[in-house]
Amino acid sequence: MRYSNKKINTFKNNLILPKSFYIVIIGDSISRIGDYIYQLGIPIYILSLTGSPLWMATSFAIQQCAIIFSGLLSGTVVDRSNPKKVLVYNALLQTILIAVIPILHKLSMINIYFILIDGFFLTASGFLYKTAINSLIPNIVKKERLPLASSQISLSKFISKTIGPTLAGIVISVISPINSLWIDGISFLLVFVLMKFVDFNDEVKIQIKDKNTIKSFTRDLQEGFKIVLGTDFIFSLVILNFMLNIGYVSMFSMFIYHLSEILNFQSQTIGLIYSADGLAVIMAGFLLPIIMKKIMNGKLIIYCSAIMGLCILSLGYISSGLLVGGIFGIIMYCSQTINRVMYTLWQMNISKEQLGRVFSISSTLESLSVPLAGMISGIIVENYESFTLFKISGIIIILSTLLCTIFTKVTQIDNRIVYEKNTMLK
Repeated sequence: MRYSNKKINTFKNNLILPKSFYIVIIGDSISRIGDYIYQLGIPIYILSLTGSPLWMATSFAIQQCAIIFSGLLSGTVVDRSNPKKVLVYNALLQTILIAVIPILHKLSMINIYFILIDGFFLTASGFLYKTAINSLIPNIVKKERLPLASSQISLSKFISKTIGPTLAGIVISVISPINSLWIDGISFLLVFVLMKFVDFNDEVKIQIKDKNTIKSFTRDLQEGFKIVLGTDFIFSLVILNFMLNIGYVSMFSMFIYHLSEILNFQSQTIGLIYSADGLAVIMAGFLLPIIMKKIMNGKLIIYCSAIMGLCILSLGYISSGLLVGGIFGIIMYCSQTINRVMYTLWQMNISKEQLGRVFSISSTLESLSVPLAGMISGIIVENYESFTLFKISGIIIILSTLLCTIFTKVTQIDNRIVYEKNTMLK
């Protein structure tokens, strides 16, 4: 019996994280499921409202501009605040921003311009939410257990990304794209309630927050830029992601249009294809902790980038739903691996007081190429076709990966050192 109890305690110590961590990822999973309804429903609604793929691309580009705007401020806001409170208030704000669209539609007061403006603020608040989540995790999980937390986050994403797209496709088919937004709004209300139960001691941050002046806020923002631009491994990753975004975003912004208008897939089929993302996430969740200890993580990022480029290129030649879903899953697996490696790297090497700024500023710099990519993709599809767009996007990613391998220090990044000694910022 003692031996059995000892095994149970060992299991808990090795695999079970604090209760607050699971509250956070449950809330995050719920919001992700709701987000799929918005991600699938809004492009279809815009297409039905305007009949133009260019407006779809414009909407996507404007949303990415919101990330750039929010990225300049959200990291400093989170670092100077209580991430838990940021999440609570932000969930309430997103509920309102989502609910107002079906309300105005019901009143026959909706137009494309309002949708673009609302999408801008919704995306900006969504980036603030993402920044706060990444800053909150190191406050409730010990540093040495962050790789385990990263793995379990990937597993939670598997659940939401497997259920979310399929559920979204069914809901949109049954109750229409615009009315399905009510469910997305409810998901954020649930997040609002769940975050109330997160146990997070922020006494130190409250003291910092009391000094919140415009001068010190600007100083903190400048410090964040100094860290990102002055740390070799961070800056190298920013350059790589900036270039990858050009190809990846061009493909992703027109993917729903490609599935619905070119391949003529129904909403349920589109949902199933997006569910391949969930299978990719579960694979990343199981394999990532092992791979990160075995392979130089800079090279892992390069390998995944090259595979992503080849897969996007192949989408320019394939019309089979099964093959498209499989290739899309590989693309998202590569994307998930790249993102989780970077987030874990930052969380283990950047101080908690600076993490929000590093995350948001680096994401902002990476995203500078996104609005342009979104607009160009719409122009290409309007004048040629989405098959051509995917071929161009794949070639861009392959060339970008090759250039970054030659001219940056990405391949020198070795996250394995962190597991034994935290030396990467010294």
